[in-house]
Amino acid sequence: MSLLDRMLHHLTRRRRYRIAAVGTGTLRKESRVKARVPVRIDGAGEVVLETGVKLGYAMAPRMGCGEILLQARDAGSVIRVGAGCTFSNNVSVIATRRVTFGRECLIGDGVLIVDSDFHHLDPEKRRDPEPPSAPVEIGDNVWIGSRAVILKGVAIGSGSVVAAGAVVTRSVPERTVVAGNPARSIKNI
Repeated sequence: MSLLDRMLHHLTRRRRYRIAAVGTGTLRKESRVKARVPVRIDGAGEVVLETGVKLGYAMAPRMGCGEILLQARDAGSVIRVGAGCTFSNNVSVIATRRVTFGRECLIGDGVLIVDSDFHHLDPEKRRDPEPPSAPVEIGDNVWIGSRAVILKGVAIGSGSVVAAGAVVTRSVPERTVVAGNPARSIKNI
């Protein structure tokens, strides 16, 4: 086998990575959860991965290391990923309260989902230990394109599509395509 053939074989074989929990929180993982890139579970809250969740794609870590971060920061925080969801690489989900994904969602490369501003706009309140936050709810069979950003308090209806690079600041109705910064409805499905 030539050197090039060995390199291609090494790159294309399917690896499984361990899901590393580094915080004081809990990880509940149901059956058939697969990690194809490093996955870091962080924080003091709870992360739930339901049956058949797929995390990462081995051939796609072109930017960054491919690592997926699921951080339930506080003791009462919860991240719940519904059955059959598929995440691409370099995804970050950070919850100070709650971020939930329905079933069969597709999450593109470099997506950021947060349920908090992490600080106030007012300089006098920026170090306040209770920054503005609101849960994020993502319905069933939602497709979130690469490098999209989903901010606090957003609910994305089932069957919707968030275009690549969109910044979602308001809730999205079911079966709607949104795009832009800030994201606006461009089409009904």
